[in-house]
Amino acid sequence: MILSIGGIMITSCSPGFVGEEPTYYEVVRPQRPGNNHVWVDGDWTYKRRSHTYVRRNGYWMEPRANKTFVPGHWQSSSRGHSWSPNRWR
Repeated sequence: MILSIGGIMITSCSPGFVGEEPTYYEVVRPQRPGNNHVWVDGDWTYKRRSHTYVRRNGYWMEPRANKTFVPGHWQSSSRGHSWSPNRWR
């Protein structure tokens, strides 16, 4: 049972590949909730059933202590394009 759960987790975390990057669109930021909040850009989520990426909206949040925000980016390989998600480092 543990091995099958681990396999599911690894599969669900692996990136999906597409022939072209999805198109971008402009997003309007809502009002900043406080001076200590930073904007976290929207991200892309891969939907395995449709084999497409879907855009997630950005949001305001308080920064994480001793961490730096690293924005997501597209990567290209012989398999196609995949999204490397936003993260805190």
